[in-house]
Amino acid sequence: MKRREFLLQTSGLLAMTAVQSLRIARAQDLNGSFPNVATDQTGLSARQWQTIVAVQNHMLPSEQDSPGASDVNAETYLKWVMSAPDTRSEARDFLRDGVIGLESLARKLTSKTFSQLNEEQTEQILRQYEQDHEGRHWLRQILEYVLEALLTDPVYGGNPEGVGWVWLGYQPGYKRPPADKRYVDLLKMREARPRGDLLTENIRCGGTPPTGKS
Repeated sequence: MKRREFLLQTSGLLAMTAVQSLRIARAQDLNGSFPNVATDQTGLSARQWQTIVAVQNHMLPSEQDSPGASDVNAETYLKWVMSAPDTRSEARDFLRDGVIGLESLARKLTSKTFSQLNEEQTEQILRQYEQDHEGRHWLRQILEYVLEALLTDPVYGGNPEGVGWVWLGYQPGYKRPPADKRYVDLLKMREARPRGDLLTENIRCGGTPPTGKS
């Protein structure tokens, strides 16, 4: 099976998961600007991100007829996910601990950092890491994030100019939100609203106003 056919099958299931877990909306154009995410907002160091990028590029390398992890901005997208206000600290801890475990294995078996390995060594270390339960779960999650970057709306940092959509022959739905109305921006706007406005909205939607009694 060709990689494109495999991803077409995989992406159908992943797209539904991505929409539910990340509340991915739609942008009005494919070139919406995306702000840089500071590394310290993600809970990981710059060196740890080098390891993640090396794993991403090995999982989905760039080829002549298909985009790779770097082409779909997999790093930028994952940084955005890790820095999002509704991302739990446990998710950041799991990502960081996975990097630490992989680096420890690479140093133990090769005396090198993971990003220093050649392609053959990289494959061997990842196959070894896959034998560990936590390592396998971590690698699966990294792959899921790479595929999300391939499928996401460009407004969220991945899939620049819809390169993944074009490659897969996918037509995105409309209407999609502008860059200043990503779901996290809407959450911030909601949190900033006065309590009275939220109370009015709750009543309008059928909620019961608080009585002040415990």
